[in-house]
Amino acid sequence: MSAIDQEWRQRAIDPSISVIVQAPAGSGKTELLTQRFLALLATVDKPESILAITFTRKAVGEMRHRIIQSLADAGNQVPTTSEVKQQTRALAEQVLARDKAKQWHLLENPSRLQIMTIDALCAFLGRQLPIAARFGAALNPAEDPRPLYEEAVEHALNACLAEQSPCVTTLLRHFAGNGEALKKVVVDLLQSRAQWLPQVLPLHQEAPEALKSAFEKSLRQELDDLLCSLARALARFLPELEQWSQFAQAQADYG
Repeated sequence: MSAIDQEWRQRAIDPSISVIVQAPAGSGKTELLTQRFLALLATVDKPESILAITFTRKAVGEMRHRIIQSLADAGNQVPTTSEVKQQTRALAEQVLARDKAKQWHLLENPSRLQIMTIDALCAFLGRQLPIAARFGAALNPAEDPRPLYEEAVEHALNACLAEQSPCVTTLLRHFAGNGEALKKVVVDLLQSRAQWLPQVLPLHQEAPEALKSAFEKSLRQELDDLLCSLARALARFLPELEQWSQFAQAQADYG
């Protein structure tokens, strides 16, 4: 491991600063996250004070396994030669000392490690605040959120129509009054909001006219691309179209 790489890895696991780590697959990001989690555990009074969030349940399981395995290996003094693993070992030993002093018993109670998906975190917060969340039943992440998007969009459109919103009225005119078609487009936009919302929201907040200009520019580009595609598609039919044009002209002259 190079000195520069080691320096940046040390900074990444420093609990006193916030960091963003960007690196290709197989470069050791998960090990680095394990080390940072261990470094944080060694500084808190309760393991529940540290929260790690990931996208999938598989990643949650892998992360939890790595941390518990690191602690178990440190407790059993399993030999390690890798420089990175030696650093993980040193951090794990600090956590074991903290575990003993605070009577956490993490190896017997690994569920105390707060590692969860984003969906699980939202469900947890909803259960902690049932009145504010306005959910009476148990919360479960939906595997297919589209029906929920459809319900939300329908409710929003109906509310706007009841208030005679000029924006929704204009949108409906663009869709020839077809509310279902408009609803489908909005639902599709909701499903792909991660792609466009970061670009649209700042413009909307800072300069609405700039947002309108950006949309018009995008629309012009789409139309230009469509016309170019149409021209390329028609190019192969030009000889035949020319023959038909000549035939039509001849018929007109004869008539």
